Amino acid sequence: MTKWLIADTTNVKGGKIEHSITERPLLHACCNKDHFGDVNLDSDPSVEPDVVGDVCDMPFDDDSFAAAFADFPWVQSWRFQSARAIKEMLRVAPVVYTISPWLYGARICYPKSFMFHGVPASTILSSS
Repeated sequence: MTKWLIADTTNVKGGKIEHSITERPLLHACCNKDHFGDVNLDSDPSVEPDVVGDVCDMPFDDDSFAAAFADFPWVQSWRFQSARAIKEMLRVAPVVYTISPWLYGARICYPKSFMFHGVPASTILSSS
């Protein structure tokens, strides 16, 4: 079954933007009150996620999900934490979808098997 991510973009011409994520099972990290994943994770128990936990240290086995999605907090304190969170999300899912203003130039989120312009990420990471 296809589920839809619907962003409330009433200030954008046309009103709404929709995008589907077809991979299942889907982890939705940093879910807040939007529970559209097969498993929803958030550090705030008041939003009633399926799992209360830290997106940078999730309680799931490697490759537990087909994909993961997160819209990280857009606050300065997440500038470096979002890259660590993506690295952790790539541990539990081979495909990660995210919305974050902090990723430009963030080399630490690449998995070691990732190829970046034909160069293995493990080579890039070891030269950092």
